[in-house]
Amino acid sequence: MSMVVRRWAGIVLLLMGIVLFFIFSRPTPPAAVVNSEEWLDAARRVQQNELALKPSPSTIDQQRDSETATDDHYEPETFVPTTMTIPALDFEMEVISGDVFSDADLRIAPVHFQMSALPGTRQGNAAFAAHRRGQYAYFRDLDKLAAGDPIYLKTGSHVLVYEVAWVSIVDPYDWSVISFTEVPALTLQTCEPKNSPATHRLIVRAYLKEWQAVESTEAQEVTKSQQETRVMATRY
Repeated sequence: MSMVVRRWAGIVLLLMGIVLFFIFSRPTPPAAVVNSEEWLDAARRVQQNELALKPSPSTIDQQRDSETATDDHYEPETFVPTTMTIPALDFEMEVISGDVFSDADLRIAPVHFQMSALPGTRQGNAAFAAHRRGQYAYFRDLDKLAAGDPIYLKTGSHVLVYEVAWVSIVDPYDWSVISFTEVPALTLQTCEPKNSPATHRLIVRAYLKEWQAVESTEAQEVTKSQQETRVMATRY
């Protein structure tokens, strides 16, 4: 009996050895070689694409305002001296192109984000930043704006009329608010809260409603006066 057991045990061990031989003798596929720099570049591109494609809270407004683009649309090629007027805040001053991270520039006037679109372009988001505290708090009362309020940007050749679509508070690292838009947009940003160290950013988004050549400024001033009267009447 013991001979039979030993014989079968030997056969089982032999079969197990054959199976293990075939398993471990198969060639191992070579490991993929990953270039760390290429991987980081790819990750950055994905992150940038996600940021550019991230929908803003005003997607509906963008679709609504897509009709503002026309064949003869004003299309600036470079930043030119521009005056910003916000009737609801009794605000009017020249804005500048500079470094939004430079306190020296922010002390002069609201600063245009150089990485954003130029005001009035057929597509794109023109973004401006300014202080909200201290002596140079040009955007101090930005929170008082409401949907429908007009904002004017006047250059030497055109007057651009924007209309506020929404006001929102965002994380200080949420750069999607100044990303590209399919229609002409204007974004104003400042610190939040108003009278304390900033923890967030206050964002005002407006969309281009119309533009007028300087030759038509007389008619535009009449329209502007009427809109100012309407704004003041609704607030008091």
